Amino acid sequence: MDFVKGTYLPAYYSEEDKLRLYTLYELPKDIRLSIVFPSKDNPDVLLRCIDSVRNGETSFPVEIIVVDNGSSDENRARIEEASKEKEFLYIYEKEETT
Repeated sequence: MDFVKGTYLPAYYSEEDKLRLYTLYELPKDIRLSIVFPSKDNPDVLLRCIDSVRNGETSFPVEIIVVDNGSSDENRARIEEASKEKEFLYIYEKEETT
């Protein structure tokens, strides 16, 4: 097992298809991934992104955080409802106008 220069993560190289060399990292067992989605007034795209993450396969927990900077009341309600169903953290901050 080698240590990739500069990362200090245990890694090894794989030559699966003989054309490419892959660096494979060993991740700590207690790793947790947090994904932050900035959002404003586009709940359809946002919810598709969240579904894509939720449908992916990982060997570690994934936390999804949505930061909304001023969606309309209607879109805010849709996202708040979806946050309960799809289990993600929803933070709403009204955009300041000057």
